[in-house]
Parts: sequence; C-alpha cells; structure tokens
Amino acid sequence: MFAFGVNSGAYVAEIIRGGIASIDPGQAEAGRSLGLSEGATMRLIVLPQAVKNILPALFNEFIALLKETSVAGYIAAGSDEGIRFHPGHRVQQRAAVHCGGHLSAAGGRHDSHSEKNGTEAGAK
Repeated sequence: MFAFGVNSGAYVAEIIRGGIASIDPGQAEAGRSLGLSEGATMRLIVLPQAVKNILPALFNEFIALLKETSVAGYIAAGSDEGIRFHPGHRVQQRAAVHCGGHLSAAGGRHDSHSEKNGTEAGAK
C-alpha cells in the first residue's frame, strides 16, 4: 500500500503543478499590480482558475488508484499468509489468469498495429 501511495502522490503533485503552470503568468502579474502579496495572489487569483484544469486529471488519478488497489486486493485475497511464490499456488494462478487476459489483449493490438505498418513486432 505504501508503494501505491508514493506513486499516486507523485502523479497528484505533477497534476497540481501542471494545473498551476497552465494559468497565464499575466494573471499573477495583475494580482501583484493590485497590491496583493504572492500568497494572496496564488490563493485568490491563480488557484481558483487552476482548479478547473486540476479536477478532471485528479479524478482520473483517483479512479486509476482505485483500480490498482482493487487488483492488488484481489490477488492477495486468496491467501491466509499473503502471497507465496511457489508453483501451483492458487494466488499465483489467479494473478496469471487475471493478467494474462490483459497481456494477450495488448499483444493483439500491438501485432495488428505493426501489421498495418508492414513491420514485424519488435523490429525498428
């Protein structure tokens, strides 16, 4: 769970940074010219405008995190002692079946894309 939190935290920080950077610098200059401090300019002028750019990406990250933790919970749910790594273990079988469908679907899309371009998979 710690790894999910760190990974998602990095994405959220980048989402917020990008949202703030998307606001025209002239907006901050206008706030400063009105006599507002840098903090007040950020709080009263820049952030309210940035929120409209931040929220959609933030909700997308929340949904992605929900999916990732659900898959991890599904894989770990079958074992009393956590995930054991030896052949024939039920949790490994569940993970292989679950992930195998995704991998084969991605491989199928990749192969069809490369066939359209007339190249072999993995060739430059």
